[in-house]
Amino acid sequence: TNRQLTFIRGACDQRLKICNRKDQNPILETAVFYTLLHTGMREFELCSLKVGQYYNKGLHDVKRKGRMITQRIFLPDEARNKLDEYLDTRNSLDGDDPLFLNRFDKAISEKDVSRICERLSNQACVQLKEEGRFKLRPHQLRHTFLKRANDKYGLSYAKKVSGNVGIRELYRYTAPNQKEVEEKAESLFE
Repeated sequence: TNRQLTFIRGACDQRLKICNRKDQNPILETAVFYTLLHTGMREFELCSLKVGQYYNKGLHDVKRKGRMITQRIFLPDEARNKLDEYLDTRNSLDGDDPLFLNRFDKAISEKDVSRICERLSNQACVQLKEEGRFKLRPHQLRHTFLKRANDKYGLSYAKKVSGNVGIRELYRYTAPNQKEVEEKAESLFE
């Protein structure tokens, strides 16, 4: 939801200010979150990115599910700024180096991405009451991205940016939830 995204964005900002131990990398966490949010990529797609694939306001020749390759995934300003901030902290930026590194200078894993999302949601929920708390999983960011792409620009746009082959797979991400169905049913004949 918009509310949850606001809390997670705030958590990114908070972690940038308070996390200063060697084993913490809030700049990486923020870059990973914004890249997933603004691209709708799957975790394994993000983990396989190389530094040389990031140029000209996007990610190029991205390996997708089912042997597909997307020639270019555009990164909006917000995501590019966070990614550039992260890359500025890196010592080496050889084209074949992984785009996102863990603290051992190895490519981050899907498990690392899950842990990043867990840390961000834990930070976001610190001040929330029990009933308002939530857990962020990386794949939820894909659902959020594709649902918004479909709602705002239609199914053909969502299909283009998803990296999915068929409409049937895409429908899982873009189908309205029960609350949306009920709200739209109320206003159907107004």
